[in-house]
Amino acid sequence: MYKILTRHVHFLTLFLPEQFLKRDADQDCIFVLLLIHRLISKCDLLINEIQKKFPRIDQLNFDDVVKSHRAEQWSFACKLSQSLSIFQMTLRKFVKAMEVCDPDVLRHIASTYHVLLTHEKSLDFLIDLLQKDQLHDSLSLNALDKTISFYKHIYKSYLSQEKFSMSNYMRDLTRVVLLSSDSLQTDIQRIQVLQKESEQPDNDQSPFAVLVNQLIESNEQMRAQVGKINRLVPQDDDKNRSLTLDSNSISSIESAIRNLDRLTKTFHEICSGLTTQILLLSDANERINTQDIENIAYQACDKVYKKEDSGPYESLWDSMHETASILTTISNSLETGSYDSTPVEQSSKQSIYLIAEQFKTSINQSDSIRSKLELKEEELLDVKKMLKIKHDELSELNIRLSLNEKKIESLQKEFEDKDNKYKQTLEEVKIDGQKKIK
Repeated sequence: MYKILTRHVHFLTLFLPEQFLKRDADQDCIFVLLLIHRLISKCDLLINEIQKKFPRIDQLNFDDVVKSHRAEQWSFACKLSQSLSIFQMTLRKFVKAMEVCDPDVLRHIASTYHVLLTHEKSLDFLIDLLQKDQLHDSLSLNALDKTISFYKHIYKSYLSQEKFSMSNYMRDLTRVVLLSSDSLQTDIQRIQVLQKESEQPDNDQSPFAVLVNQLIESNEQMRAQVGKINRLVPQDDDKNRSLTLDSNSISSIESAIRNLDRLTKTFHEICSGLTTQILLLSDANERINTQDIENIAYQACDKVYKKEDSGPYESLWDSMHETASILTTISNSLETGSYDSTPVEQSSKQSIYLIAEQFKTSINQSDSIRSKLELKEEELLDVKKMLKIKHDELSELNIRLSLNEKKIESLQKEFEDKDNKYKQTLEEVKIDGQKKIK
C-alpha cells in the first residue's frame, strides 16, 4: 500500500509546474507540515519503545545502583523520555500554530525546512540504536538537546504570536512533569543509596540530605498537582468548554519546563559523577561521604545552570519550588474556572489550504494570460498576413512604376532624337535658303 501511495505521489508531481517543485517554493510548505507530524510520531514511537525496553523501577536498592546497570538504565530511560516529551510538546504547538498562521508566515517557516530536516537525524539515530538494541545509558543526548533548542528558536521567531490548543498544551505539560518526576525520583534514590548518611538515620542530617528530602516532598507535590490538572483539563470532544491561558501563564509553564529540564540534567550529572566516584572506592560496599557528593553537586550545577548558577542549595531548590508553585497555581486556576472560555468556531481555512487556493488561482491566471497571448499571437499572424499582402501589392506597384519610368525615359529619348533631327533639318533648310538668296 505504501509503495502504491508513493508511486501515486510521484506521478502527481510529474504534472506539477517547476515553480511549485523548486526549492523554497510552496512544496516546502507541505514538506514542513509533514515533517512536524512525522517527528511527533517518532517521539511517540521512541517513548513507547523505551518504556517497553527498560522496565520501570519504583524503588532502587544498593544492588540496582552498584552491582548492576538497572539504575543507570532506568535513569537514562527517564531522562530520554522527558527530553522527547518536551520536544513533542513544542512540536504539537507547531501543528496548531501552522494551521492558523498567515500563509506568508508558513512560507517563511518552509524556507527553513531543509535546516529543520537535518535535525530529524537525531531521532533517526535513536530509533536506529533502538532497533539494533544498542540504546544504552552512556549515550549523549546533546544532539537531541540541540534539536529541541533549534525548534524552539524557530517557533519563537515565527509563531510565538499564533494560537494553539491550550487543552493539548496542558495535557502535554502533565506528561512532561510526570516523566521529569520519574527522572528526579530515580536519580535522587541513586544518591540516597550511595551516600553514607543513609545508613546512619540517628545522626543529624547534613544540609544536602535536608535538601534532598525537600526535593522529594516537592516532587510528590508536583505529581499530586499534575493528577489534579489532568482531571480538570477538558477533553477534545468537549464542545462546551475550552481553555484560554494568558501570556503570563504560558510564560510560567515554559519556565517550569525549563526548570524541570535543568533539575533532571543536574541530578543526572551528579549521578554520573557518583558512578565514577564509586568505582574508585576499594570496598564494593562502601558509600560516598556527603562532602564528596556536595562537591559533585556544585560542579553539576555549574555545568547545567552556567551563569545562573547559585550552587545546589539555591539553584536546585529554587527551580523545584518555583515549578511546584506554578503547577499549584495552574491547578487552582483550573479548579476555579479562571482559564475556562467558550469554544469559538473557526471558520477560516488552514494556511496550507489558502496557499493551495493561491497556487490554483495563479495557475488559472497563467492559463488566462496564456489564452490571451494565444489570441494576440493569432491576431499578430493576421496582421503579418495583411502586411505581406500589402507588401506584395507595393512590390507590384514598384515594378509597374519602374516600367513606366523606363517607358517615359524611352519616349523622352525618342522625343529628343526627333527634336534634334528636326533641328538639324531646319538648319539645313536655312542654309539652303540662304544659298538660294545669294
